[in-house]
Amino acid sequence: MSILRQTNQLWKLYVFITSMLLGAAITLFQGFLPKVLGKENIVHLVVGGMLLVMGAFAWAYGSIACPNCKLKLFWYSLTKVGLGTWFPWLANLEECPQCGSPDGKPAPAKKSGASRGRRLR
Repeated sequence: MSILRQTNQLWKLYVFITSMLLGAAITLFQGFLPKVLGKENIVHLVVGGMLLVMGAFAWAYGSIACPNCKLKLFWYSLTKVGLGTWFPWLANLEECPQCGSPDGKPAPAKKSGASRGRRLR
């Protein structure tokens, strides 16, 4: 099960996609309506659509994160994974790439043979 599903954040990804599609549609399809709406309203639609797209990115950047280490998973997926595969990677991510947490709780410590049980002085 994906970390976004386990931490109840998958809906945020869908809200982001919906906001992006709506903002892009408003911005692009305004060209078909200038006589119906008037030039002033068209400007408002274009600006509103662009603000919706930018707001969707800002909101997703700030809200889709690992609850354990606070890594911005949305931003990580865009910058490290790539634009062509970020969405399926993020939707199917099973553990945080930074802390290894599978469910937003601290990941179990990995045991290393030499340092187990020893204190450094």
